[in-house]
This record gives sequence, structure tokens and C-alpha cells, in this order.
Amino acid sequence: MGGMDDIRNKASEYADKAKTARRQGSEQADEGMQRAGQEAPERSGGRVDEPAQRGQERARRMGEDSNDEPQDDWS
Repeated sequence: MGGMDDIRNKASEYADKAKTARRQGSEQADEGMQRAGQEAPERSGGRVDEPAQRGQERARRMGEDSNDEPQDDWS
């Protein structure tokens, strides 16, 4: 049974690493989206204020929909 416990522990370790990577990727995407939403209107002289705001809002809503934590079935 020791072999199964080792496999289960490794799987749990990899799942934790995947969760961390997913969280970090999400944070980086949020930062990039915010930066783009600020820079686009500045660089365009204000011509894209409204579309940039709409795009940020849509991306934020999409992110909220995908923030569900994956289920752990390692036990």
C-alpha cells in the first residue's frame, strides 16, 4: 500500500503546484488587462475610452466565471 500512498502524495503535490500556477497566471492576466485598459485610451488620445472600458468589463466577467476552484479527487 506504500506505493499507492506515494502516488497519491505526488498527485496531491502536483495539484497544489497547478493551483498555484493557475492563481499566478490569473493575477498576471488581471494586471495586464488593467494596464492595457489604462494605456489604450492614453495612447489613442481618448478615442478608445469606451471600447477599452467595455473590454475590461467583459474580461472581468469572464474571469469571474472561470474562478471556480477545480475539484480535488485525490483521496
